Amino acid sequence: MTREAPSLAQFAEVVRCHQAVVCAAAFGVTGDRALSEDVAQETFLAAWRGLASLRDPARLPEWLRGIARNLAHKARRKRGPIADSTPLDAPGALDPTTAAIAHDEAHQVWAALAALPAHAREALVLYYWEDLSARQVGAALGISEDAAMQRLSRGRAMLRDALEPRIAAEVRRSRPGAALTAAILAAIAAIAGAP
Repeated sequence: MTREAPSLAQFAEVVRCHQAVVCAAAFGVTGDRALSEDVAQETFLAAWRGLASLRDPARLPEWLRGIARNLAHKARRKRGPIADSTPLDAPGALDPTTAAIAHDEAHQVWAALAALPAHAREALVLYYWEDLSARQVGAALGISEDAAMQRLSRGRAMLRDALEPRIAAEVRRSRPGAALTAAILAAIAAIAGAP
Protein backbone atom coordinates (compact mmCIF):
# COMPACT_ATOMS: atom_id res chain seq x y z
CA MET A 1 0.00 0.00 0.00
CA THR A 2 1.43 3.37 -1.00
CA ARG A 3 0.68 6.47 1.01
CA GLU A 4 -0.15 9.63 -0.81
CA ALA A 5 2.54 12.30 -0.46
CA PRO A 6 1.43 15.32 1.55
CA SER A 7 0.89 18.63 -0.16
CA LEU A 8 3.34 21.43 0.41
CA ALA A 9 0.77 23.13 2.68
CA GLN A 10 0.43 19.93 4.74
CA PHE A 11 4.19 19.58 5.03
CA ALA A 12 4.45 23.26 6.01
CA GLU A 13 2.28 22.38 9.02
CA VAL A 14 4.68 19.53 9.87
CA VAL A 15 7.56 22.01 9.76
CA ARG A 16 5.70 24.53 11.96
CA CYS A 17 4.78 21.87 14.50
CA HIS A 18 8.20 20.23 14.72
CA GLN A 19 10.82 22.86 13.89
CA ALA A 20 11.51 23.72 17.54
CA VAL A 21 12.21 20.14 18.57
CA VAL A 22 14.28 19.53 15.42
CA CYS A 23 16.35 22.67 16.10
CA ALA A 24 16.74 21.66 19.76
CA ALA A 25 17.97 18.20 18.74
CA ALA A 26 20.47 19.76 16.32
CA PHE A 27 21.57 22.42 18.81
CA GLY A 28 22.02 19.74 21.44
CA VAL A 29 24.65 18.17 19.20
CA THR A 30 26.25 21.24 17.60
CA GLY A 31 26.02 23.93 20.27
CA ASP A 32 25.67 26.47 17.47
CA ARG A 33 22.33 28.12 16.79
CA ALA A 34 23.05 29.06 13.17
CA LEU A 35 24.37 25.59 12.42
CA SER A 36 21.39 23.99 14.18
CA GLU A 37 19.05 25.99 11.94
CA ASP A 38 21.00 24.85 8.86
CA VAL A 39 20.71 21.26 10.11
CA ALA A 40 16.97 21.73 10.71
CA GLN A 41 16.54 22.90 7.13
CA GLU A 42 18.48 19.88 5.86
CA THR A 43 16.41 17.65 8.15
CA PHE A 44 13.12 18.81 6.69
CA LEU A 45 14.45 18.55 3.13
CA ALA A 46 15.58 14.98 3.85
CA ALA A 47 12.24 14.22 5.49
CA TRP A 48 10.33 15.58 2.50
CA ARG A 49 12.39 13.42 0.14
CA GLY A 50 12.24 10.35 2.38
CA LEU A 51 8.70 10.59 3.70
CA ALA A 52 7.72 7.40 1.90
CA SER A 53 10.22 5.49 4.06
CA LEU A 54 8.40 6.47 7.28
CA ARG A 55 6.47 3.31 8.12
CA ASP A 56 4.59 4.60 11.16
CA PRO A 57 3.35 8.21 10.88
CA ALA A 58 2.85 8.28 14.67
CA ARG A 59 6.64 8.14 14.98
CA LEU A 60 7.18 11.27 12.86
CA PRO A 61 8.64 13.43 15.71
CA GLU A 62 11.08 10.70 16.72
CA TRP A 63 12.03 10.11 13.08
CA LEU A 64 12.66 13.83 12.52
CA ARG A 65 14.81 14.06 15.68
CA GLY A 66 16.83 11.07 14.52
CA ILE A 67 17.47 12.65 11.14
CA ALA A 68 18.41 15.94 12.84
CA ARG A 69 20.84 14.26 15.23
CA ASN A 70 22.51 12.31 12.41
CA LEU A 71 22.88 15.41 10.25
CA ALA A 72 24.08 17.45 13.24
CA HIS A 73 26.80 14.89 14.00
CA LYS A 74 27.92 15.03 10.37
CA ALA A 75 27.92 18.84 10.43
CA ARG A 76 29.88 18.87 13.69
CA ARG A 77 32.47 16.47 12.29
CA LYS A 78 32.90 18.77 9.27
CA ARG A 79 33.17 21.89 11.42
CA GLY A 80 35.39 20.44 14.13
CA PRO A 81 35.13 20.22 17.89
CA ILE A 82 32.20 21.87 19.65
CA ALA A 83 34.53 24.23 21.48
CA ASP A 84 35.60 25.69 18.12
CA SER A 85 32.05 26.53 17.05
CA THR A 86 30.21 29.72 17.83
CA PRO A 87 27.84 28.94 20.67
CA LEU A 88 24.32 30.25 20.98
CA ASP A 89 23.88 33.57 19.20
CA ALA A 90 26.96 35.49 18.21
CA PRO A 91 26.80 38.92 19.82
CA GLY A 92 25.22 41.41 17.44
CA ALA A 93 25.67 45.16 17.49
CA LEU A 94 27.34 45.30 20.90
CA ASP A 95 30.37 47.32 21.84
CA PRO A 96 33.57 45.25 21.68
CA THR A 97 33.87 44.76 25.45
CA THR A 98 30.24 43.70 25.87
CA ALA A 99 30.51 41.46 22.81
CA ALA A 100 33.65 39.79 24.20
CA ILE A 101 31.97 39.20 27.57
CA ALA A 102 28.82 37.83 25.90
CA HIS A 103 30.93 35.55 23.71
CA ASP A 104 32.89 34.28 26.72
CA GLU A 105 29.68 33.67 28.68
CA ALA A 106 28.18 31.81 25.72
CA HIS A 107 31.27 29.56 25.56
CA GLN A 108 31.02 28.84 29.28
CA VAL A 109 27.32 28.01 28.98
CA TRP A 110 27.93 25.71 26.04
CA ALA A 111 30.82 24.00 27.83
CA ALA A 112 28.49 23.25 30.75
CA LEU A 113 25.71 22.09 28.40
CA ALA A 114 28.12 19.99 26.34
CA ALA A 115 29.14 18.07 29.46
CA LEU A 116 25.55 16.89 29.97
CA PRO A 117 24.23 13.62 28.57
CA ALA A 118 22.55 14.26 25.20
CA HIS A 119 19.05 13.43 26.47
CA ALA A 120 19.29 15.95 29.34
CA ARG A 121 20.87 18.59 27.09
CA GLU A 122 18.13 18.23 24.47
CA ALA A 123 15.37 18.47 27.11
CA LEU A 124 16.93 21.58 28.71
CA VAL A 125 17.50 23.32 25.39
CA LEU A 126 13.92 22.65 24.34
CA TYR A 127 12.58 23.73 27.74
CA TYR A 128 14.43 27.06 27.83
CA TRP A 129 14.54 27.80 24.11
CA GLU A 130 10.83 27.34 23.58
CA ASP A 131 9.60 28.13 27.13
CA LEU A 132 7.80 24.80 27.22
CA SER A 133 6.34 23.06 30.25
CA ALA A 134 7.68 19.66 31.29
CA ARG A 135 4.52 18.13 29.80
CA GLN A 136 5.19 19.85 26.46
CA VAL A 137 8.86 18.81 26.53
CA GLY A 138 7.76 15.25 27.16
CA ALA A 139 5.28 15.36 24.29
CA ALA A 140 7.87 16.87 21.95
CA LEU A 141 10.43 14.20 22.87
CA GLY A 142 7.93 11.35 22.88
CA ILE A 143 8.42 10.63 26.58
CA SER A 144 6.18 10.94 29.61
CA GLU A 145 5.88 14.16 31.60
CA ASP A 146 7.57 12.40 34.54
CA ALA A 147 10.49 11.35 32.35
CA ALA A 148 10.81 14.91 31.03
CA MET A 149 10.74 16.31 34.57
CA GLN A 150 13.44 13.83 35.58
CA ARG A 151 15.67 14.81 32.64
CA LEU A 152 15.17 18.51 33.38
CA SER A 153 15.84 18.06 37.10
CA ARG A 154 18.97 15.96 36.56
CA GLY A 155 20.21 18.32 33.86
CA ARG A 156 19.78 21.35 36.13
CA ALA A 157 21.55 19.55 38.99
CA MET A 158 24.46 18.67 36.69
CA LEU A 159 24.67 22.27 35.48
CA ARG A 160 24.63 23.53 39.05
CA ASP A 161 27.40 21.09 39.98
CA ALA A 162 29.45 22.14 36.94
CA LEU A 163 29.00 25.89 37.36
CA GLU A 164 29.15 26.26 41.15
CA PRO A 165 32.93 25.68 41.41
CA ARG A 166 33.53 28.25 38.64
CA ILE A 167 31.32 30.78 40.39
CA ALA A 168 32.98 30.14 43.75
CA ALA A 169 36.46 30.50 42.24
CA GLU A 170 35.52 33.78 40.52
CA VAL A 171 33.99 35.20 43.68
CA ARG A 172 37.10 34.24 45.68
CA ARG A 173 39.34 35.76 43.00
CA SER A 174 37.42 39.05 43.07
CA ARG A 175 37.27 39.52 46.83
CA PRO A 176 38.89 42.69 48.18
CA GLY A 177 42.54 42.41 49.00
CA ALA A 178 45.55 44.36 50.23
CA ALA A 179 45.30 46.94 47.43
CA LEU A 180 41.85 48.04 48.61
CA THR A 181 43.05 48.16 52.21
CA ALA A 182 45.98 50.36 51.18
CA ALA A 183 43.70 52.66 49.17
CA ILE A 184 41.27 53.04 52.08
CA LEU A 185 44.09 53.77 54.54
CA ALA A 186 45.63 56.28 52.14
CA ALA A 187 42.27 58.05 51.79
CA ILE A 188 41.84 58.13 55.58
CA ALA A 189 45.42 59.40 56.03
CA ALA A 190 44.72 62.15 53.48
CA ILE A 191 41.56 63.16 55.36
CA ALA A 192 43.24 62.90 58.76
CA GLY A 193 46.13 65.04 57.62
CA ALA A 194 43.81 67.67 56.09
CA PRO A 195 43.22 70.85 58.15
